[in-house]
Amino acid sequence: MRDKTFSNSQLLELIKTDQNFKSAKDNILRTDTISIDTISMILAVVLNHFECVCCGVRCNQHVFGGMQINLYENFRQLKPGSSPQYMDVGNVVLKV
Repeated sequence: MRDKTFSNSQLLELIKTDQNFKSAKDNILRTDTISIDTISMILAVVLNHFECVCCGVRCNQHVFGGMQINLYENFRQLKPGSSPQYMDVGNVVLKV
């Protein structure tokens, strides 16, 4: 997970079954609203993993498992760099 080498299905299975992720799973189940500040700094692959995990853990195929998502942005921020060693070209969620 730290190096983004898990597929969505592997990540979901890990969070659902590994006791080390029990608190993360419980937090996803209890959460109604997520607020993400500086959305342009989040890589698209990370947000995609998060959306998949939320849907899977909550057993809800609505966007983000039915949670309300608030996105905030400062359009003067620098974009994140790429990480070629993880085949990440720096695709971000929001391009300005």
